[in-house]
Amino acid sequence: MSDGSALSALEIERIFRTNVLGVIHGVKAALPYMERQRGGTFINIGSVAGVRAFPVQSIYSATKHAVKGFTEGLRLELWKKGGDYHVTYIAPTSIDTPLFEQSRTKFGTQLGPPPPIYDPRIVAESIVFAAENPRRDIFVGGAAKAFDVLERISPAMTDWILMKNGIIEKQITERPRDEPDSLEGPPPGPRTVRGGYSGQSHATSWYTRTFEWHPVLKPVALGAVALGAAALMGGRRTARGQ
Repeated sequence: MSDGSALSALEIERIFRTNVLGVIHGVKAALPYMERQRGGTFINIGSVAGVRAFPVQSIYSATKHAVKGFTEGLRLELWKKGGDYHVTYIAPTSIDTPLFEQSRTKFGTQLGPPPPIYDPRIVAESIVFAAENPRRDIFVGGAAKAFDVLERISPAMTDWILMKNGIIEKQITERPRDEPDSLEGPPPGPRTVRGGYSGQSHATSWYTRTFEWHPVLKPVALGAVALGAAALMGGRRTARGQ
């Protein structure tokens, strides 16, 4: 994960083979079993970067957009088949996993997750929840849903918010890049669930637990985000007029 212009074509291909083809191969492996029983649940792990691309993560964002597109197409194809099929797209925001420390970067230092950051447990719990309670999408972390709504309202405003808040600078840390990355294979040493941001991560997401797991309440949250976006848009126009 790095500036897309700095990665080689082979590095970019490797990222796509892992993030996109990995999901597709998983679906193709499971589908024959589900077809025999006329139903089943697919849970594809995407990202908030699948609905709103971020700088420094341009290639990663492209792969997650691809996963989202595949998930949406798969949902309709299964609908056409009939049967009891369910397809869920999980879209986490920044999660405290080793992803950032082990990503290939051309900046000379480690990358870091832009805040807010959440503990990976809430993602695991959302996957289990989706397996038992089918949902179309589950956004993990209120920031993830906020970006989804803002992108629908005004992509240009979302660009402005990201750059105004230093989205590039917040991802480039001063931590030395002195460990093997995970692009070609798992780094040596024991595997870990969490990264190095436990002191900065939220243990859970009240938004996800309250609104994503109980969609009857989601319109309340969406209304609040829309009002906030409208206020930001108004403030931005006012600033330009001064």
